[in-house]
Amino acid sequence: MTRWFVEAFRGSSVTSGQYAVLLNLALDSPLSTGELAGRLNSELSTISRNMDTVEAAGLVSPVAGTDRRRREYELTPHGWEALEHNLPRWQEAQARTMKRLGRARWLVALGILKNLYSDE
Repeated sequence: MTRWFVEAFRGSSVTSGQYAVLLNLALDSPLSTGELAGRLNSELSTISRNMDTVEAAGLVSPVAGTDRRRREYELTPHGWEALEHNLPRWQEAQARTMKRLGRARWLVALGILKNLYSDE
């Protein structure tokens, strides 16, 4: 499944992983790297690398959080533009996944993934 999302974002200014970060920040912001890692079921080091890249590209900016030991981020205007511009790619990848798997298998796969990550 990951390959379908990677392919959909080929030639884009962001990767599918970076888009997932932007999407989560759009839904609930600000978020720390730890919160993003938890939401995306990803390694903290992977999220940190993604955050460095999207921050350098001007898509997110750090904000002052309640705890100085952790960095929190929010989307910049440029980040909102990238999110909107790449939404068709995200939708294409989701549609392709649903078409290939079918709704029933998609729900089973999603349940398995949630169980894998909830056991950690």
